[in-house]
Amino acid sequence: MRKKIFDVEIALGQVDVLVKSGDVSSAVSLLASVLKKYPTNKRVLTAFGEIILNNQGTNLTQDTFQIIKYFYLEGYYESALFFGNLLKKKGSKSSSLENLLGLVNEKLGKHSLAEKGFKKAIIFDSKACDPHNNLGNLYNKLGKNQASILSYKRALLLNTNFPEALNNLGVLYNKIGLYLKSSKYLLKAIKLNNSYAEAYYNLGISYYNLEMQLKSIECFTHSLQLKPDNPEALNYLGVIQVELGFSKFARENYLHAIRLDPSFFTAYLNYSFITNFHSGDPIIKEMGNAIDSQNLLLADKLTLHFALAKAYKDIKQNDLFFENLKKGNRIKKTLSNYCFEDDKRLFSAIKNSNFDNILASDHISRDDKKNIFIVGMPRSGSSLIHQILASHSKVYGAGELDILQASLPKILSTTTLNKDEKLKKIKQKIKNYRREINQRNVEEPFIVDKMPLNFLWLGFLHKAIPDAKFIHVHRNPIATSWSIYQQLFSFEGNNFSYDLSDIVMFYKEYEELMNFWREELNVPIYNLSYDDLVQNQEQESKELIKTLSLSWEEKCLRYYENNKPIRTASVLQVKEKIYQGSSFDWRTYKEYLGELMDAFPKFS
Repeated sequence: MRKKIFDVEIALGQVDVLVKSGDVSSAVSLLASVLKKYPTNKRVLTAFGEIILNNQGTNLTQDTFQIIKYFYLEGYYESALFFGNLLKKKGSKSSSLENLLGLVNEKLGKHSLAEKGFKKAIIFDSKACDPHNNLGNLYNKLGKNQASILSYKRALLLNTNFPEALNNLGVLYNKIGLYLKSSKYLLKAIKLNNSYAEAYYNLGISYYNLEMQLKSIECFTHSLQLKPDNPEALNYLGVIQVELGFSKFARENYLHAIRLDPSFFTAYLNYSFITNFHSGDPIIKEMGNAIDSQNLLLADKLTLHFALAKAYKDIKQNDLFFENLKKGNRIKKTLSNYCFEDDKRLFSAIKNSNFDNILASDHISRDDKKNIFIVGMPRSGSSLIHQILASHSKVYGAGELDILQASLPKILSTTTLNKDEKLKKIKQKIKNYRREINQRNVEEPFIVDKMPLNFLWLGFLHKAIPDAKFIHVHRNPIATSWSIYQQLFSFEGNNFSYDLSDIVMFYKEYEELMNFWREELNVPIYNLSYDDLVQNQEQESKELIKTLSLSWEEKCLRYYENNKPIRTASVLQVKEKIYQGSSFDWRTYKEYLGELMDAFPKFS
């Protein structure tokens, strides 16, 4: 401490001598070197400020700007702001300064001031493209997607060869689900700069969401060649490798990501999904130490609790397994703000809809894909049925498509539309769904959507798509509910899953709605018991194929040989032969599941 005071005192004394002798340039250079060592020292900042205010000169302004830039890059935002405001007080009207101060204020969380700074920068220099790009980033952060897109496009109008703006626009289009459009902008960014690691990474995300796994792998690999220390890219590689059935390589990539960044807890969770832990595994200790940290965000604790739950389940420490599972679920429910009453109102709104006003979709062509919907509660066996069907030469397995589930609940829940207006919007969404399905570049005439929660829309779908096939898969409700409770879903529509009471109430509503579709609307539904399927695989599989008016193919029994990627929580199970005991696993944990056994006594 004494040495610091001594250094500053000597430096300030020398600065005073230099200023009095008229050598302001040397005084500034000396103060700049001291500031780099002590960037928040108030006496040094004040001395520098007095020099700025009391002296003129272009070099002084340029030197000060470089110091502001240095402080911004090093993370000393308050000091950067101090000098920036001094220059403005002195009358500086620089686009570069306003743009830099906009970045500083954004880092400080002063979003309104940041926006004003970027806009001033644009006023001071109408041809500057950086402020538009930075304004786009700010709007993106604030969730103002359309304003963000407009800002990026303005930047590109000023400079068509602006890879950063192209990349940022690609990231935003990824965010809002326009993956094809995203890929086009990212490819342009890479064409301008083929060493742009971030653009390759973001293009990998676009291709992943477009289900172009091989291209996605190529992009992530290229990104890692340019920037080897990116744990997120390694994690994505692992996710794709699991979908393709290469769990060994995925495990290596997850571990590599963890070693690069021990606080990247998503990699721990993904690693836990594909690992059979053994007692004494050092990863368990690492996760335990991490979760005891006082500085963890709730989202990180959530991730670690689910990962630890899986580890403790593997090593048969059941109390610790259930304790972590319960804590993780409690956090997830808190973060999601889930309230069962919202879902109850949704179920009621569905049943009160005027289905007679829904007519079949217009202009259904012979070339249109034939829709097969696999529905039911999550974790009921839809993935297995999907793989059986997708093994048929005339069937394409599209996985879980969230197209309908992402929009229809919002329409039915709104209070600003009447029933007819809601139905009109629902019909349009279903029409858009069919258009998107038909635009997929697949040869097979049948296409399977295994989004389980599409059970909510069977009446609408039957009216709008009369030739659609509906397969309802069900199994032991206790086994289903227990499996749901153990799963951390990426899809927000499953927010009922994180409390056993919520799961039971949702399950009861699901049963009532399925009865409603059958009895009130006469929706043709093929009911398939998962438990019957695993006990009599060949017989039940043949009945299923026959129901779809397809000829039998033996490879439907060897569904596990299907090398098409599949995106599901059950990805590991459907890459193996049928396991017949899954509906009874819950009995090992029945001491924790009294609530489920009371709710479904016939199955307990």
